[in-house]
Amino acid sequence: MKEDTLISIAVAVYGVEQYIDTCLKSLINQSYKNIEIIVVNDGSKDGAPEICEKFAAQDHRVKVIHKKNGGLVSARKAGAASAKGDYITFVDGDDWVKENHIESFAKHLRNKTDLVVTGYTRDFLGKRKVLQNHLPPGRYSKKEIYEEIIPKAIFNGLFFQHGISTYLWNKLFKTKKVIEYLDKVNNKIVMGEDSAVTYPYILNSEE
Repeated sequence: MKEDTLISIAVAVYGVEQYIDTCLKSLINQSYKNIEIIVVNDGSKDGAPEICEKFAAQDHRVKVIHKKNGGLVSARKAGAASAKGDYITFVDGDDWVKENHIESFAKHLRNKTDLVVTGYTRDFLGKRKVLQNHLPPGRYSKKEIYEEIIPKAIFNGLFFQHGISTYLWNKLFKTKKVIEYLDKVNNKIVMGEDSAVTYPYILNSEE
């Protein structure tokens, strides 16, 4: 694990007053401490922005950006553009993560690592389900990415099953690199916006 690696976490916030307290508590309590939490208030009209400012006043690692509403894609772009970490992940304001979430990314980092992908737990109406990617865990070289991951990334042979999930929030990206792909996504896209970043990014990953 590279303890000296600063990892940024971008959190898009809009209409999540009910959830944002739980979300931010789960982030500031991470076992991996060298993080910055960039909260992007995307013009939310509820009490979420005030809650975010409360956390920023209590923890210097939390930074709040207030912007005019532009949608999830624009909020993620704003968060990534402000990131100081070499690596970045994204968390939605109505989600929460386990205390070892960032540590589980960091322990797999090497000098050439472009992307780290983890499994995740879906908690919906009190029903929890642990989900994993449908590809063997491990470290993949560029050659292996092209031969083993890309052919099965979108469809792995099972009905409605991706080889690699599209979500941004269970992945750790190189900040400068992911900004390049985020910037190519139209801010008006509200379905498939994660896929528009994840798959091109994988296609251009070295390891």
